[in-house]
Amino acid sequence: ISADGNVLGSDSSLGRGDCFGELALLYSSPRAATVKTCDDVEIFRLDQMSFRHACQFHVESHLEKKRHRLENVPFLAELSDSDKRKAISAMTLRNFKQGDRLMSKGEEANLFWILDEGKLKIHDLETTESGHLS
Repeated sequence: ISADGNVLGSDSSLGRGDCFGELALLYSSPRAATVKTCDDVEIFRLDQMSFRHACQFHVESHLEKKRHRLENVPFLAELSDSDKRKAISAMTLRNFKQGDRLMSKGEEANLFWILDEGKLKIHDLETTESGHLS
């Protein structure tokens, strides 16, 4: 891969499954690099309209998934549509591996979590005298 005639990086070759050209399609900008074959290649291409349609479908399905999760939280289900849209746009999906710690007892509480997939273990839980979570 080269830009302005200069080879980029010490290993600028691409292999099976690598992709390129998405930034120009996303931002409707000119190509930022020149790509030439090193040998005979078979390559899939996707035109800008199909690319944008696929991205839009992904975004819409992701928004629908977040809306569904949000509406299944009892105390959030009654939010106005405007407030739901704001919350949905602020929600980000995070991935964790088995054994990762999401938060620790005593940390500042500045995040709210809605589980999408998998299982979590809650331990070292404090309750009030009435038995409610603190």
